[in-house]
Amino acid sequence: MLAFLERTYSRLSAGEKEWLVVSSDNMAEIQVRGNPATYRFDRIIPVGTPRNDFLIHNKNNKGLRLSLRKRLAERLGFDPGRRIVMYLPTWRASGKNVFCFYAIDAEKRKTVMQILEDNNAVLIEKHHFHTYEAYPVPATSDCSIVMRGEQLQEFDAQELLICADMLISDYSGAYIDFGLLDRPCIHFAYDIDDYSKNDCGLAYNLQDVALGPIACDFDTLVMALRRELSNMSFRPAAGFHNLVQYENGDSCRKIVEFMEMTRNHLDAVVSGWRLGRKTKARQLMQTFKRNTVYAGKRDWIREDLYERS
Repeated sequence: MLAFLERTYSRLSAGEKEWLVVSSDNMAEIQVRGNPATYRFDRIIPVGTPRNDFLIHNKNNKGLRLSLRKRLAERLGFDPGRRIVMYLPTWRASGKNVFCFYAIDAEKRKTVMQILEDNNAVLIEKHHFHTYEAYPVPATSDCSIVMRGEQLQEFDAQELLICADMLISDYSGAYIDFGLLDRPCIHFAYDIDDYSKNDCGLAYNLQDVALGPIACDFDTLVMALRRELSNMSFRPAAGFHNLVQYENGDSCRKIVEFMEMTRNHLDAVVSGWRLGRKTKARQLMQTFKRNTVYAGKRDWIREDLYERS
């Protein structure tokens, strides 16, 4: 046991990746079941995602939002008074088979442009770098503003979400973060079957956890875009909230407190074991287990993980 405790303590002190932060029981299940060699239920910290503290604290911060929108508009060259529709798709392992508004044919671009014009909106798209390699961006794009080059480094993804009035995504985790802002989203799931079977795959049924309507072809997307820009309603599926169960805006604080407690507690356990106070050390270790393991899945934790020597 002493060797195990000392090893754990040294890893924590060295800053090794020993714990997994999750936003919900659902996410813990997905990560551990999907990556059993990497993650364990007794190394889960269910406190929400640190990056989302920013979104939650600034959800109604009109001053910050106005400032970010103005900076984005100046950098990309559009009227900051227009509605912002942000297109943030996930990446594909091959870098191909990604829908880009800037790559569609002229007739489709004209349709999108008309909808945007009718609703005083602008469409901004930001892709994974692999996408830009597969689909080179033209010098000008008449139906969307494509973020590229240095622009990709100048704005954090959470800042873009704060700026956006509406999101178009597919299966990207960005939509989960965006849902914390209570703003409308459209899922463009044009390749859902291929993505599920041949690419990165989906860990959940999109219909159960979607943030808004799901469009599987361009015509349906256009209809949804026109409708959502008119209504601007937030209609998440009932299961969406199961993905953000622990998002309360205090993730960073809880993680710092957790790591402080963990180091201090393990230090006391190791010291007690070294001094021959094995009974006291075991009691401290049991307290440590009760306070730190993922309570929702405690019945799955193997006791012998803490008894290795």
